[in-house]
Amino acid sequence: MHKTISIGAEDFILGCLPPDGTMRAMASPSSEYFEKLPRTEWRECDMSSLVPIVYHQGRFASCASHCAAMTLMLARAVAGKHAVPLSPTFAYGMLNFGIDRGTTVTACMIVMCETGDVTLRDMGADTIRIADGKMGHLLEVASNYRLVNRIGLEDFDAMCSTLTLGHPIAFGIGVGKTLNKVDK
Repeated sequence: MHKTISIGAEDFILGCLPPDGTMRAMASPSSEYFEKLPRTEWRECDMSSLVPIVYHQGRFASCASHCAAMTLMLARAVAGKHAVPLSPTFAYGMLNFGIDRGTTVTACMIVMCETGDVTLRDMGADTIRIADGKMGHLLEVASNYRLVNRIGLEDFDAMCSTLTLGHPIAFGIGVGKTLNKVDK
C-alpha cells in the first residue's frame, strides 16, 4: 500500500510527484496561526534537551523521513507527552512502496499528519519495507502518533518566529550532488 494525494483530477504517489512546492502550498499558511515576530524579538532556541535519541540513516539515506519522525517526537515532548522512539523509516516506506528512491520533507510531514508514525519497535530499525500482513497493525499503531496540523512556513522570518514561539519545525535544504563539498 502506498500513500497518495489528490490534486485536481490526478492522484500522485507522495514523494514522487508533484514537485515539493505544490505539496508545500497545500499547508495552512503560518499567518493563520500567528503573526511573524519582529526580528528584534527572535530568541535563541535550543530543543536538544527534548531529543530522546539521534538516529542514524544507515543504508537508506532517508533523511526526510528521519526529519519528520524527529519533528513528531519533538512536538510530543513540547506537548508534555512521554518519549516514544518512533520509526524514522515508516513514512519513507509508505511513500515509495519500501523502495529506496527518495522523497521530500513535505511529503513525509503529510504522512505524519494523515497517517502518523509507528514505534521503532513495531517497524524495525533497519527497514523501509513494510512486511506483508503487517500494514493493518501498523496503521492502527500510527493512528496513536500523528501530528494534528501542518503549517507552511513561507519564509525565514516565519521559521524563526515559529522557533521563538517554542514550536519544532521540519525543513530540508536541497544540496543536490554537492553534499560532499558542504564541509570544505
